[in-house]
Amino acid sequence: MAAEISNTGITGIAPVDSGCTVKTDTMGVVAVQFSKSGMTLDLIQFLNADKSIMAMPTDFENAGFSTLQQSQANNFIKLGNFYKVHYQLCGQAGYPTLLDIHTAK
Repeated sequence: MAAEISNTGITGIAPVDSGCTVKTDTMGVVAVQFSKSGMTLDLIQFLNADKSIMAMPTDFENAGFSTLQQSQANNFIKLGNFYKVHYQLCGQAGYPTLLDIHTAK
């Protein structure tokens, strides 16, 4: 499954796993972390509605992106912007997985 990128979002980043809780929230980006090579956005830190920070891996490396799409994905995520984030929480600890992300407009 390859993710898809448009002007308004990135969809199909990861499949929904059975037994996980799927959620959609509007959250602001407060920090990002890139891979060691600097080519891939690896982690996004979101500020959620209850004012807590949620660190979420992007899994962009495994999303099936071309080099151009990788650049587009990296440039889509902007510090300070708000996004509608579709994600799942898995396991007892609630490990987050990014499923889709769209502009919050």
